Amino acid sequence: LLIDDVPPQIRGLRPAQNQVVSERQPKVLATIRDVSSGIWREEDIEIRLNGKKLIVEFDPEEDLIFAKPRKPLAVGRHQVEVVVRDICGNEARQIHAFVIK
Repeated sequence: LLIDDVPPQIRGLRPAQNQVVSERQPKVLATIRDVSSGIWREEDIEIRLNGKKLIVEFDPEEDLIFAKPRKPLAVGRHQVEVVVRDICGNEARQIHAFVIK
């Protein structure tokens, strides 16, 4: 038996930290990967925008997750958070703030 105590990786979160975007419904995306036990369940992948969960789509062949807000966002600063857990419960979290002009 192998012990998996390594959390998944989250890379390339977009919009990037402090990025200024003009799109009022920006696509949020990131690459996720787990080299040990794997990411199996949809409920183990979360994208939150300003604290509210978005509906996440996952492309396992590309290790890509993405979501889009259903309604246009207000001009100003927003926060996006990605949380990913592998099958053993190891968790990775990344938080970025971005600005809509």
